[in-house]
Amino acid sequence: MTLDGPRVPYSASLEREIGASIDPVGWAGITSDSIVRGLEGNGGLLTRVKAAAEAGEPYDAVLLLLGTNDFLRDSYNLLLANLKALHAAVRATGTVTIALGLPQSRTSESTPERSAALKRLNEQIASGSGASHFIDTATLVPFDEDSGHLWASDGTHMSAAGYEALGTAL
Repeated sequence: MTLDGPRVPYSASLEREIGASIDPVGWAGITSDSIVRGLEGNGGLLTRVKAAAEAGEPYDAVLLLLGTNDFLRDSYNLLLANLKALHAAVRATGTVTIALGLPQSRTSESTPERSAALKRLNEQIASGSGASHFIDTATLVPFDEDSGHLWASDGTHMSAAGYEALGTAL
């Protein structure tokens, strides 16, 4: 199966919409624990934020969309703590952070219980991540079987058109 979603960032359409340069960073297929462990490593998020500031080009804001893999693996018990750590580390540099809620997917909408779990998790991210702001991506690009062109064949990742729609909506 070919997945077009993970390799197509929403940053290009967001960049066009806001008229500013964006430094997209993406790690498809890993959990929040992995991101926190690599926070200050080579290419890590905090390393990049600090390097931009030291170069006299600090980031205006950092958008964090993290946790889909935790949710899909039913291992999101540490997600909120990891998000708090990430937002706190970036905010300590003086950079605004924006938490992006987890998008819906075929998995999240497969049962009423999973749908409710995603909604609760996004509410927790909104109120407890420590971000400066929160945007609910599930309401920006909602999943349903009739919106198939916005989703890759796996129903989890967005297609190129879906990421385009997300960036434009953001």
